[in-house]
Amino acid sequence: MLRKTDSRKGSCRNWILGLIMIGLLWGGCFIAAAENGKAGVDGDAAELSKALDLFYQARLMFYNSEADLKQVGAVIGNCKKVLNSMSDGFSKYYWLATAYFLEAETAEVANNKAAALQCFQDCETAVQKAGSYRKKSGTALRLLADTYMRQTVYKNFFYSFSYGPKALKLLNEAVSLDKQDYTSYNSLAVYYINAPEIGGGNIQKGIATLEKALASKDRFDNFISYMWLGHGYRKQKQNAEAAVYYQKALQIYPQNKAIIKALQDVQS
Repeated sequence: MLRKTDSRKGSCRNWILGLIMIGLLWGGCFIAAAENGKAGVDGDAAELSKALDLFYQARLMFYNSEADLKQVGAVIGNCKKVLNSMSDGFSKYYWLATAYFLEAETAEVANNKAAALQCFQDCETAVQKAGSYRKKSGTALRLLADTYMRQTVYKNFFYSFSYGPKALKLLNEAVSLDKQDYTSYNSLAVYYINAPEIGGGNIQKGIATLEKALASKDRFDNFISYMWLGHGYRKQKQNAEAAVYYQKALQIYPQNKAIIKALQDVQS
């Protein structure tokens, strides 16, 4: 019995260490997988449009390494101010959650773990509020699952064993609600690639899911798919295949320092 428990703890630790390693590898990019206009509009249209412009500006600055983290943080802060000025509703809280998620990523790159965890928790709170306005929103379910997965890096293995299966269930539900929700396919693939086998992890399944996600017409979705295909093949020590997908990712964000480094690593 003790050996079985130790085995589970070891698998969980490997999962958490894997997420930490990938977070460090990315440097400037995780998936955080922000939505691309799918959340709908139920707040003040002009204010929401302004907030989205700020969000996409910050995301581009971050993923394409176009500015330092303080500058990115300032734009995210302005985005949150605009969103907080809106009347309550799904769009306000969903996009506030995405802003917190991106802010958490910037904190991770700055190695500010406490700030990153707080932002992920703020994201969780906001997306749960969004879900209270729209009960069957696949985008909200996906973002909540992403938030659970990211918090496993900062919390103990009991959290991973509890919230890992919850994240998988939410992602499968999100995909079932919309077969063309390619952002959710990407997140589901991230789960398969990172999770231990005992928790449903399967790299080949993750790669197959990413290939489905490539049907997306959205460049950000495509970037996440290419990046994770690179990571998936790299984990299988198929460096030539990994290099192909890292190169495709760089066609979208050519200045992304983390992908540039990942490509150099698999080509060395």
